[in-house]
Order: sequence, then C-alpha cells, then structure tokens
Amino acid sequence: TRAFRAATGYAPFEYLTMRRMEVAKTLLRKGNTVTDVAMIVGYANPSKFAAAFRRLNGKAPKEWLA
Repeated sequence: TRAFRAATGYAPFEYLTMRRMEVAKTLLRKGNTVTDVAMIVGYANPSKFAAAFRRLNGKAPKEWLA
C-alpha cells in the first residue's frame, strides 16, 4: 500500500474508485443508463454507485450529464 501510494499519490481503493468513475463517465456519455453503468463498473447497487459518483464529481450521474 505504501509503495502504491508513493507511486500514484493515491491509496489503492481510492485509485480503483477514481478509475471506475472515469470509465463510468465514458459510458454515461455514450447513453448507457445509470443502472447499467453501475453494474458494468462493478457496483451491485446503483444507489451506492450514485453516491460514490457524487462524492468524486460533485454531482449525481444524471445531473452530471445535464
């Protein structure tokens, strides 16, 4: 964990979440539903995905698209 943080500046879980959200943004731009995007990026619960998305991007997925 220390080596990963030193190399990337992020804890492993933070980095994974950040990468998932980058993929999620691409999928949302392509017209996928929030539920589909949540499942594709590895969230079993769309509500948990939306909360994580909001935490990192400042807006809910549907608001972010608008």
